[in-house]
Amino acid sequence: MNKTISMQEIRKDVPGFLERIAAGDTITVIYHSRPLVTVQKQAEIAEDPREQVKRILAASEKARASAKGTLDPNKTIKQLYAETAGEKYGIRRR
Repeated sequence: MNKTISMQEIRKDVPGFLERIAAGDTITVIYHSRPLVTVQKQAEIAEDPREQVKRILAASEKARASAKGTLDPNKTIKQLYAETAGEKYGIRRR
């Protein structure tokens, strides 16, 4: 259940706030009349390390697949940056 609480209420009763979170409440904190953050209890069961590795490897393969070509080993970092900045911002090199 999502509840709303102000920073002032948290300051008055920090232990009570933490107890509510520990009990499983999801609380949106209001700061200067605007929602600042939503706080909830961290999941007790962590992801299996093998699943984490699979997820990270899949993300890296996806990143490799979307990469634009390879870098020219004969160019400096400065030259490579100038080329990509030129493409991105429409800047012409002199």
